[in-house]
Amino acid sequence: MDISQTPTTESMKSLLDTLMDRSGQDRDFLYYLAGFTHFQETQGLLSQYGISVDSRGRVYNSQDNAVYVKILVSDVDRKMSKSVKNYLSEKGCPLYQNRIDMWSRQLNRYVDRYQPQHSRETLWEYNQNLDAYYEMRLEEEVQLYRHLNTVHCLVYPTTLNCAYHVERLLNHVRFVLCVPAEDKMPNVSFHRLWHYYQNPPYSLHKPIWILTKNDHTDFVREALESSDMQYHLLDSLTPQEILHDITSLVQRDIEANR
Repeated sequence: MDISQTPTTESMKSLLDTLMDRSGQDRDFLYYLAGFTHFQETQGLLSQYGISVDSRGRVYNSQDNAVYVKILVSDVDRKMSKSVKNYLSEKGCPLYQNRIDMWSRQLNRYVDRYQPQHSRETLWEYNQNLDAYYEMRLEEEVQLYRHLNTVHCLVYPTTLNCAYHVERLLNHVRFVLCVPAEDKMPNVSFHRLWHYYQNPPYSLHKPIWILTKNDHTDFVREALESSDMQYHLLDSLTPQEILHDITSLVQRDIEANR
């Protein structure tokens, strides 16, 4: 879906017009794009295609009677992510690469790379101009795991900094699957995601956190409790156990908030 790399309302309408020609995972991924990362462009179109989004960021597809729930994976070491990806791949869930190009506010269009203001631009000028004139690209990997009529959208960010397209990345996230770690820098770290949800620059809803247990879990729990954020602790170790517990938590959340 190359045109989704430079999304506009017109390009997304062209994609959504192909919904009836798609099936399976490709169809579900298009629903993911429309309801989550590309929602800025599609929000005025969704009702035409039987799509709606509730107050908790869950996407509903009336055509297939399905609900889509976004689960952002916070895993600095990526060890758990790798095992879950492999497990889902073996179950027939492909890994989709979702990318959005850099937006130039000066040119009012998407571009492939940053254009310097002059040939001898300093690092300070580079950073200032980047902030003032560009919105950075988004890169993520997405796996869609369907259980009954619920599609669990597991999202693995791959960019270096969560500030790049942060509104798209965090848009309509209902759960964060978190492996607590000390590292404060990568976009997938608890520290950075907690900062955005603690002082959201956009109209972001606080997610429900799903925590794995390790030496850093207590610190994460204290931070979440101080911010009045919900969380669940997993005793799961294997990918199969993790997915089983996630589907149970998601289903209980859906049933409790119908």
